[in-house]
Amino acid sequence: MVCLALVQLLLALALQGCESAPNVRSDYDKSADFGKYRTYNFVTRPSTDKGGYSSLTTQQLEAAVGAEMQKRGYTRVPGSRSRSPPLRNEGRAARCGV
Repeated sequence: MVCLALVQLLLALALQGCESAPNVRSDYDKSADFGKYRTYNFVTRPSTDKGGYSSLTTQQLEAAVGAEMQKRGYTRVPGSRSRSPPLRNEGRAARCGV
């Protein structure tokens, strides 16, 4: 009986540890006027890609970030036509330009 209670307690504690939220941090140029930017693009070789292949992680990140950027009124510009410096996030980057 005591053994069963101990197993249940350990299981409850283990499951409680899976409940934590991620620690999200960001940094940006506070002097930049991001309201003037209307376009974006991704870097050509992100750190999530290896061996010349686009990884599943890259595809998922670009799809998620692209969807959010489009919801906010930004347009993706292919190639290097986007003129602003890249915005970086955990090895990822997007280009925003006027």
